[in-house]
Amino acid sequence: MLTCSQYGVSAISEMVHSFPDAIDEMARSIKATIVAYEPRLTDITVRQVPSDDLTLRYTITARLREDRTGHRFQFETSVDPSRRLTIR
Repeated sequence: MLTCSQYGVSAISEMVHSFPDAIDEMARSIKATIVAYEPRLTDITVRQVPSDDLTLRYTITARLREDRTGHRFQFETSVDPSRRLTIR
């Protein structure tokens, strides 16, 4: 899989050599990508969710910049051992 850091998160295949530091590196990369490419969101947090298998899971919470109610919403993203990325 080829990636360009200007277009999204870091290449997972490159991160495998830096575990367990890669867990935090991926969280920072996810947040930086959202900040760079989704200006409608604010108060973004990305947290790693412990997993019993080899899947990396993160919750992403944020607020819509123009939403004055303060409601937050949440996504979950995961990367499995086959490098498949899922967003819910």
